[in-house]
Amino acid sequence: MRNFIIFALTALLAAPAISGCTIPEGENGRGEQIHGITVNKIEFEKIKLEELSPDKKSVIEKVKGIRGYYTWEEDGSFIIFIASGKKPTGGFSIDVKSIEDIEGITRILVVEKSPAPGDMVTMAITYPYVIVKARGITDNFNIENTKGEKFTKL
Repeated sequence: MRNFIIFALTALLAAPAISGCTIPEGENGRGEQIHGITVNKIEFEKIKLEELSPDKKSVIEKVKGIRGYYTWEEDGSFIIFIASGKKPTGGFSIDVKSIEDIEGITRILVVEKSPAPGDMVTMAITYPYVIVKARGITDNFNIENTKGEKFTKL
């Protein structure tokens, strides 16, 4: 009987390891573990140009035609301006998909869209950009689009 109890307890304790079940990472407040690297998803909010101070608006006007990003630190948060650069028509857009802190690196993933051939678009030069605000990140930025193309600091 004693051997049966030991066998049953061993089987019960080994079942999660054998079946591949583990305690999900990230539920303990330390972030998700991916290949041993801690990844924290960061909440962010979009900011409208009208919400910014005149000096920040002035900087954006100067750099909006260049592909890249510009940041400001303000009250423990970062304001991040990301631009696709000058485009020949309407129909182009850029949006932030996610922000993650990966062991001291702030990774921002953006989605850039272009008009499809034959789409009706505004026949005017446009400057697609997005502005977001986030807390709990560092100024060590890695910003890229879903194709893996990186944005440079302006």
